[in-house]
Amino acid sequence: MEIVFRAKVSHSEFGDTVSIETVSPVVDRPVTYSISVAPKLVRRMVKAIEAGAITKNPVVKTDGNGKTYVKFEVTVRGRCANADLKSLGF
Repeated sequence: MEIVFRAKVSHSEFGDTVSIETVSPVVDRPVTYSISVAPKLVRRMVKAIEAGAITKNPVVKTDGNGKTYVKFEVTVRGRCANADLKSLGF
């Protein structure tokens, strides 16, 4: 089963936050990761998320309350986001 992600961007007075949401399969907890980035990196981050470049080894899991979510490794770190995105081709 292929796991598909989408990016959700929220803006506040403190900066921009990009969240990774699971689109498919449908899970109880679709948002499992958020990262704050500089406004100039938001568009590149969204493209990388939707291309599947940021998430690695996604697996559907169940928590102690029986709720499903997707666990994955992230290849972009907040402080090094620009360099990490460049190394991924974004």
